Amino acid sequence: MTVNKPQNGTSVIATAPSLQKFLVVLMKQKKLVAGIFLTTFITVALFTFLQTPLYRASAKVLMEPEKLSDSMVMFRLSPSRERNELNWLNSEISILQSRPIAARIVQQFNLLEPEENGNKLSDEDKQKQLESAIDDVQENLILESGQNSNIISISYDYKDPHIAAQIVNGIIDEYLKYRLEVFDNSGNYKFYEKQLQIVEEKLRSLEEKEAHYKQDQNIFSTQEQAEVLKVKLTDYERSLAAVSTALIGKRAKLRIVEEQLENNANINIPSTEVSDSPSRERYITTLKSQLLEMEIEKETLLQRFRPTYEKVVELTEQINITRKKIRSEIHEIIEQERASIRALEAEKQSLEKLIAGLRGDVQALAQKEYEIKQINRGIEDNRDLYSILLKQREEARISLEKLNSGVNVRIINPAFPSHIPVWPKKELNLILGSLFGLIFGLIVAFMVDYFDDTVSTIHELYHAADLKVLGSIEEKQRGLL
Repeated sequence: MTVNKPQNGTSVIATAPSLQKFLVVLMKQKKLVAGIFLTTFITVALFTFLQTPLYRASAKVLMEPEKLSDSMVMFRLSPSRERNELNWLNSEISILQSRPIAARIVQQFNLLEPEENGNKLSDEDKQKQLESAIDDVQENLILESGQNSNIISISYDYKDPHIAAQIVNGIIDEYLKYRLEVFDNSGNYKFYEKQLQIVEEKLRSLEEKEAHYKQDQNIFSTQEQAEVLKVKLTDYERSLAAVSTALIGKRAKLRIVEEQLENNANINIPSTEVSDSPSRERYITTLKSQLLEMEIEKETLLQRFRPTYEKVVELTEQINITRKKIRSEIHEIIEQERASIRALEAEKQSLEKLIAGLRGDVQALAQKEYEIKQINRGIEDNRDLYSILLKQREEARISLEKLNSGVNVRIINPAFPSHIPVWPKKELNLILGSLFGLIFGLIVAFMVDYFDDTVSTIHELYHAADLKVLGSIEEKQRGLL
């Protein structure tokens, strides 16, 4: 029996929802709901059990900041403030997730898809296949770290549990190797080592040059030698001043004596001039005394006698002889003084030559000292450079030993095969499949009932036709004869 529904298009169930109507619809569409439920459940079950299971292998590593060693403290190699402020653990995780490590894992475990039917792939296809395999490794790699924890959990999902464990352990090994490459400072260490050898050669060459130069120039200490030369030069200059003074005095007094001798004047010879011949001085003094006595006696006789008097003539001859003797002695003194002047002049020239030589030696020593200072400056510069390079080489060595990262990596739990698959999750999939099948079946059942125009019960007929129902005849299937 078919009855048209009201024009407002609302169904019986939609207009008067109730638990009874819900059960009525459920009983009415039970076959449809059961079919959809079973279809969905079987589909999910088939999908779950036909999928290749994935097994997860996990390992844990402990990462601790490196403590400062005595060498690092001595050379002031503390971690930078910027590094302390950054999350260094994220840096280590980024290294673990890096593409080079994934590429090495692909090559090591041959995770590339095999060629189909022996067809050789082109280089471009091989590269694409390699990139896809690397992406799969990075996608299946799971890294987890707890909050405020230095322990990193490294997991990998693969269809073979043994290979999954090997891949996790391989990732850890490749990570440790790759860290060495990332923080490798061996190039710096070798550079400083080579520079140290060069500077050491230069330093040794300069020191040998200084030693040979001092040996060739007979220099043991420029400062002491300069002091000796200064003392000698001062003594010689003092002696030259004394000789020059004596020479000036002797020349002046000799000139006076010669002028007196030339003018036949009464010659007075200072005692200082004959100090070199005291006996001659006494002799001249005696002659002068005798001459004076004879002249007095002659004057006395001349007052009484004529000049031709025998005694006067005799005294006159003696006076002349005495004057000649005095003159002779004075000439000898003059010659002696001239000889003394010549000796003083020679001594002066000798002193001047010695002084000139000493001044030349002082200048030569100053030049040698300059050359030695230049060599010493080169030695000091190279020593300073050697110290700097030595410190930098030590820093590079410490950085090489500590990976220049200040992080210690320890494996606290290596990966082992796990035979419990992590995907697909059978129980969860079956539960979710059941719920989805039931919900989807109910939704379809209510939608079918909503669009169904047939009347199946007296209640529906009453509401649909707004007429009182007097009776109903149940339809029975005829049996086979």
